[in-house]
This record gives sequence, C-alpha cells and structure tokens, in this order.
Amino acid sequence: GIDLSFFQLCDAGEKENIIPNLNKLKKTYSSWLVKMEKKSKLLDKTHQNTAKRNIEKCRKALSRINEGISLIKNNETVMTAFRLMNRAILLQHLKSKQKTLEWEMNGDDYQLRELYHDIVVNDNNTWPDLSYNPAWYPYQLAFILINIKSIVDPTSTDRDNVECLWFPTGGGKTEAYLGLIGFSILYRRLKNPDSVGVIAVMRYTLRLLTAQQFQRASSLIVACDFIRHEMPDVLGNNQISIGLWVGPMSPNRTVDSKSNYNDMMTDPTVANRLIINKCPWCSASMGQHTLKNEESSSFYRLIGYKERHDGIRYICDNEQCHYSKMDRPLPVYVVDEDVYNIKPSLIIG
Repeated sequence: GIDLSFFQLCDAGEKENIIPNLNKLKKTYSSWLVKMEKKSKLLDKTHQNTAKRNIEKCRKALSRINEGISLIKNNETVMTAFRLMNRAILLQHLKSKQKTLEWEMNGDDYQLRELYHDIVVNDNNTWPDLSYNPAWYPYQLAFILINIKSIVDPTSTDRDNVECLWFPTGGGKTEAYLGLIGFSILYRRLKNPDSVGVIAVMRYTLRLLTAQQFQRASSLIVACDFIRHEMPDVLGNNQISIGLWVGPMSPNRTVDSKSNYNDMMTDPTVANRLIINKCPWCSASMGQHTLKNEESSSFYRLIGYKERHDGIRYICDNEQCHYSKMDRPLPVYVVDEDVYNIKPSLIIG
C-alpha cells in the first residue's frame, strides 16, 4: 500500500519514507494510464481521438507529478516546506474534529466546562478519537505535486495555466488547495524569513460559503503561524495571518469595529459583525454568551474579543491556549482597515 498520511509526510514522520511513497503514487497512476491506453484502443473509431487527447493530458499531469517529486527530493527547502505544510494540515484536520469548548459561570467569573487538552502531533493519545488515520486522497496530493514547480520556479511555463480542480462536493477540494496555500506560505518564509504580504486570495460566490470556509482556512493559517512561532529562526517573527474581505458583512473601519465591540459589551441582541465564534486554535467558544450560574441567574459576557490601541483583536479566554496573551492575538482579521494595513498571508473574499 501507499502511506499518504499527513503524519508520515510531515516533519515528525520518517523522512526517508517520503520519496518512496510519492514514487509509489506516481507508479500507480502510471500503471492505470497504461490500462486506459489499452482500453482506448477497443473504443469505437469516433471516440479514439478524444481518448487519445485525454490520455495525453494525463501523461502531462504524470510528468508534472514527477517534477514535483524531483523538487522535493533534490531541493532541501522544498522538502522542508512540504513536510511543514503536512504538519499544518494535520493540525488543521485534528483541530477541526475537536468539539467546541463551552463556558460556564463560576461565581462571578466564567470558566471552561471541561478540561482543555492540547493536541500534540507526536502523541496520538492527545488526538481526538478518530476511526481512521488522517491522510491525503491520491488526487489531492497529486494536485499539490503538479503545482510545486510553478510555485517554486518563477520561469516555469506552467504559471500560464489556470489549474481547475473538479470534484464533487464534500470530496476534499478545500483541503487540497489549502495544502497548496500552506506550502506556498511556508516556502516563501523559508526563502526569506522577513517576507510579509499577501500570498493567496480565495474568492467565493456566496457570503455564507465564505464564512464557512473562513473558519477552515483560519484553522490552517493559525497552524502555520504556530509552527512559525516554534521556529522563528527559519520562519521569522512576522505573523502568518488571514483576512476576511467581504464588504458590509464585517466592519470596514477600526472605529466601526470598536463601536460594534462596545455595543456588544452590554447588549446581547446586537448583531455580531466581528464574525469569529470559536477559537481556530483550541476551539473555545467566542463572542456573545449568556451564561447561567448554579442558582440559574443569567450573566452576559463577550468572550475572546479584546480592545487594544490598534483595534479589536481576538485573544482567546482559554488560558491554556497559545493565543490567549494580549501581545499574541490570533492572526485573524475581519476589519477592512486591518486587511489593508496588515496585508494578511491569505485573504478570503
């Protein structure tokens, strides 16, 4: 079998197994193509040209997969970016399976209803209960391999292509291109730890979809930033960040965000334009909460949003969360002015 698990392909897995596993993927695809070619010969004459064209496109894809594998094998920076991206995807995947941590009153203060346990990549006893080993589908990894050359080589003619990833809903498209985005961000940082600015833009046609995908993408970006924080010597001191840019759905200006924040501090009925309702790192609930104490008295609290001199920032109220310190807010921005000033690594609109 082929082991395409995020763990084995990440920097905690066995480095010497990566290229053999990727080569097995390539070989399996190649054998399938040979079978398709034989089958195409049995087709009606009218279909043979179409079959031939499609097989030629598949051969081109195979050659690009091969180029991607060669780059990972022969270029240490590409290898490191690939492995770190797999760790970020694994973290994102595991964290998406955590249940949301809810709050309760304890006297005048609020606390998490249950103990928080952080996920440690190297210790699967800390992982959520899964009945499977988190791994790439072959087409997802092939898509990433196909695009590595055009990301790392500015002279690549493949940069002229628009790559279309076509797959039914729920089949894993988002994870595939989040992997590619993670790779691009980490590769650029490894080349220049001080680099800042937008690396990728994701556009959605529906605002509802945008908000859903923002949660998933935030989880990946925060995982990349956590890895950066562990390796500042090679990945720099600037946050890896994400911005939501959706017009009137979120505040356009810092003054609007502060005004919305101040209104929400006292009024649970005010519409929350600051969007984020759970921490993308630890899954602790955020936003407006009406909590009851043991005597069933109600208390209203605004959780996880803090006002700083530079605007409203997301600072998790779970003290064990990596992003619970005033000087280390979540690298997530929804106010247009913040997006313009910070120029987040990934922008979703």
